Amino acid sequence: PFNGIYFGLYEKCKELCINAGYEDGHDNLEPVAQVCSASTAGIVASLITNPADVLKTRVQVAKLNSGMFPYSSGLSAAKHLLQHEGPIALMDGATARALWLTPRLAIVVSLYESIVKFLK
Repeated sequence: PFNGIYFGLYEKCKELCINAGYEDGHDNLEPVAQVCSASTAGIVASLITNPADVLKTRVQVAKLNSGMFPYSSGLSAAKHLLQHEGPIALMDGATARALWLTPRLAIVVSLYESIVKFLK
C-alpha cells in the first residue's frame, strides 16, 4: 500500500507544481519542486500507512513473545491496542518512519527523473 499511495501522491504533487509553473517548459520539474513533491508524498504516505505497519509489527512480535502481546491476528491486535493504549498508539513511530523513508525516496525519485530526462 505504501508504494501505491506514495507514487500516486508524488504524481499529483508533480502535476500541481507543473501547473503552478515550477517546470522548465518541457514538463520537467525544477529541482526544488521535485524534492518538495517527493518529500510531501513520502511524509503523507508514511502517516497514512503507519497504523497498518504498527499492527503488522505487533503481530510479528506476538509470535515470538505471546506473553507480551496476547493476540494472533491483526484484528485482535487492533482491538487490544485500542482498548489498552488508545487510538494514538496506531501512530507510534510515525515520525521516525517518515524521517527514514522520505529522504531515501526523494533521492531515488530525483535520480529516476534525472535519468528519464537524460534519456529523452
